[in-house]
Amino acid sequence: MIYSIEISEISLQELDETVEYISETLQNETAAENLYNEFYKKAHSLITNPMRYALVRNKYLASKGIRLMTVNNYNLFYVVREDVNIVRIIRFMHSRRNWVNLLKESEETITTEVLI
Repeated sequence: MIYSIEISEISLQELDETVEYISETLQNETAAENLYNEFYKKAHSLITNPMRYALVRNKYLASKGIRLMTVNNYNLFYVVREDVNIVRIIRFMHSRRNWVNLLKESEETITTEVLI
């Protein structure tokens, strides 16, 4: 089964800010480009088998169907809507951030914007 991919507005913003930080502040354009490409490569890989990554370990967030995939030192969070064959990427952040609280805070404000 093939799934469509939706990327939330906040995920795109987080990706853009991270790439900009790596490129401009750390002055490593190669690493920034690699992260950007890896994000889309991994996101695209969810089209065919989105269930291969586990639910997050937090019971509340797992009950919402939130799954976790790593992209280098970053976490890509997503949910799978099997009823309509859609994978929705909801957040993208550094693995050392307090992602449990950030996901709980943003749960109701996540909107989708882009299909890939």
